[in-house]
Amino acid sequence: MSKKQSFFFIGKAPFSKSLLNRALIVKSWFPDFKIQGSSLCEDILTMKYLTENLHKKKEFDCGLSGTAFRFFTTRLSRKKGIFFIKTSPLLLKRPLDETFSLLSQLSVSLKKIKEGFILVSKGWKIQGDGIYIPGQVTSQNASALLLNSWNLDKDLYFNFSSSSVSYSYFQMTLKFLQSLGLRVYQNKNDFCVIKNQSLKVKDFPLEQDKSCLFALACFASLKGQATFLDWKEESLQADHIFPEILKNMQVPISLKNNQLKISQSSSLKSIDISLKDNPDLFPMLAILCAKAEGISYLRDISHIAFKESNRLEKIYKLLSLCHINCKKEGSYFVIEGKTEWNQKISPFVFDPEEDHRIVMATELLKSLNISIELKNKDCVKKSFPEFYSYIL
Repeated sequence: MSKKQSFFFIGKAPFSKSLLNRALIVKSWFPDFKIQGSSLCEDILTMKYLTENLHKKKEFDCGLSGTAFRFFTTRLSRKKGIFFIKTSPLLLKRPLDETFSLLSQLSVSLKKIKEGFILVSKGWKIQGDGIYIPGQVTSQNASALLLNSWNLDKDLYFNFSSSSVSYSYFQMTLKFLQSLGLRVYQNKNDFCVIKNQSLKVKDFPLEQDKSCLFALACFASLKGQATFLDWKEESLQADHIFPEILKNMQVPISLKNNQLKISQSSSLKSIDISLKDNPDLFPMLAILCAKAEGISYLRDISHIAFKESNRLEKIYKLLSLCHINCKKEGSYFVIEGKTEWNQKISPFVFDPEEDHRIVMATELLKSLNISIELKNKDCVKKSFPEFYSYIL
């Protein structure tokens, strides 16, 4: 998309990375399980490599993928043995205490070393009557436990609070597994997975990735139009709510014959919203808020600092370089938007630090005729390798 052209897209998004990662773990338990859909994003290629080599190797490389690390390490812990799990230096810096907590309650040893982790397991041996899973940083550990609770020799009890961050992603995991026949009983924050369970459904059709669709919808909101084909009203993905968010910002939206149409807004309005369950929307939504009239409040965002980069700091720096007043106050982010950016913005260089969603947000800024030299933009392949072919 050149600076003088409007944005135009019609079609479907890639398949959901979140659901595909979960489906690949299930397939590692049941090789005959058929996944209807695939992806070439780096996170998925990493997970495929890990699961396909689960019973062949003792050493594995999770790269930069926190999802692959949490899901696969928990999968690997069901096996007896000593294993080496290599990770990127950036992943090593991310807070992983909650993963250590989960595995220790399963009597599994995970030791951090220079290039990754050593995992020592004799299979799961639960200490006490059940598992407590903290969720101040991520819900992925609860998902990892649930994804790997097939074929247990006794019932599994665990507690995971609905007040945890990104709880909607855990709900997605739960509904996905229940659709495959896994029996899980719930009483408020307490869960029980029944022992000796096996797969009841032999195949699973993937959904379109709603976070990818949101990225394209943001370009349409500022620069043109997007029509998403085969839009389904029902979805397992938390980011399915993005059309309602955009509508509240006065973006023209219509749905007819399963086609969702997003059109350029003549005047974006500010919003006040919690992103507790939708952290991946934050970077690009912040750019929209910067172009909106009024002051926006993006709430419940503390966990967004623990992604591939500290996205709160990255977005603060991006917007500040564009003379947009913004700040983090407690658990919310405040953005004072401007419909017209009259102040001259000097060209600048920006490094997303291997964060794919910061790349997308920066490109959205660039579409507003802002001169930015973006470093390391190939990291967008982590989740959306088709991104540049859609926006250029």
